[in-house]
Amino acid sequence: MHCRIFDESTMTESDCASRQRLRPWLIAQINSGHIPGLYWLNAEQTKFRIPWKHAGKQDWNPSYSQIFTVSIKNLIIAGS
Repeated sequence: MHCRIFDESTMTESDCASRQRLRPWLIAQINSGHIPGLYWLNAEQTKFRIPWKHAGKQDWNPSYSQIFTVSIKNLIIAGS
């Protein structure tokens, strides 16, 4: 399978041999520290926190949805 992966930190695309699975991708995002509020809750790295705020709230801003934006970009590019 041919796919493209989008790297939000460098704003570049790259080829990959197969589509990346959600778990390794999410672990890589947590470990990268690039998404504010996404981090491990324990030393064993079995629990993590995802920033979440409903878009209908008055004080909502795009940073609250960054994990979802990054994941969708990767899915779209991987599927093309």
